[in-house]
Amino acid sequence: MTTAYLYRQNNHYTGFEIDGHADYASDDDIVCAAISISSITALNALELLLGIEPKCEQDELRGYLKCVLPTGLSGQQLDKSPTLNTL
Repeated sequence: MTTAYLYRQNNHYTGFEIDGHADYASDDDIVCAAISISSITALNALELLLGIEPKCEQDELRGYLKCVLPTGLSGQQLDKSPTLNTL
């Protein structure tokens, strides 16, 4: 089972954590693929469009990804990162 956590502080999303596999299918797990593409798209948008590089930890075999925005971002920068709302 996949578990997802969204981190929020002062009405701003500050990160997310995804852990586990969906176990929808043994070889072609479209649920895991959808979760992976959504999380990677969010990371790419933060980095490429907003210039924000989150701190990330990952374990591909376990199906684990944790990303947290760096501390010290201004409220304006946090307001421009609604990408996390798409998860």
